[in-house]
Amino acid sequence: MDSGSADAQSPGGDRAAVKALSDHEIIELIGRGRTLRRAALLELIDRARTDAHLVQPLADLAEDPRLREDRLFHLVSMAWVAIIGLLGIETRGSRAAASRAFAALDARDQELLLGYLRVERLEDAHPDRV
Repeated sequence: MDSGSADAQSPGGDRAAVKALSDHEIIELIGRGRTLRRAALLELIDRARTDAHLVQPLADLAEDPRLREDRLFHLVSMAWVAIIGLLGIETRGSRAAASRAFAALDARDQELLLGYLRVERLEDAHPDRV
């Protein structure tokens, strides 16, 4: 997978670049692990806030083993970003999907994500934005 260095260099420019893509193109971009994957994931989360049909593709990505291994920086994986995004959407379906994706993480990753969110249980996490 790409190192993601372009994501870190110009996130605003990357977000503008993916904004013009279709939902399908964004989902494909994230799944392939391309350089703009972080910006694409954030765009998908933003779109899923207003388009309930995008919650399931976001949930599928959150459970994808490739995203669990794709670290953006230090401990934070693409799966964490997707889970936090699902929690932030704050619907019953999105929170259930976040719980399923969280359950797919290994025990250590679960512990670290809870620490990152500063909660003891995932049910207590209510992030506003990713």
